[in-house]
Amino acid sequence: MEIYIACYSPQMIILGGGVMKQTQLFAQVRQKTLEYLNGYLVSPELADIDGYIVEASCKGDQGVLGLRRARSSGTHGLARTIRIDGAAAGVPNRRTFSPAIIR
Repeated sequence: MEIYIACYSPQMIILGGGVMKQTQLFAQVRQKTLEYLNGYLVSPELADIDGYIVEASCKGDQGVLGLRRARSSGTHGLARTIRIDGAAAGVPNRRTFSPAIIR
């Protein structure tokens, strides 16, 4: 996740998928993200880590919905949606870490 933050500077990170339905993981993900960044990046978003790394509220369809919105608004080059899931990576069972990062 730190690589995505460093490379893309997203305004928010939305995590979803089967594993992330265990809401207790969010505290650990946030803590480890700050630990791995080790103060290298400083931004208002990272200062509010609870509002920066959030739970998906679109029932797992956040990537598709973000892409549809970007396409309908004509901002193809400005809005980026990156989705990683088990099927795309060739991992069976789709029970993998599935972030959707929208910049």
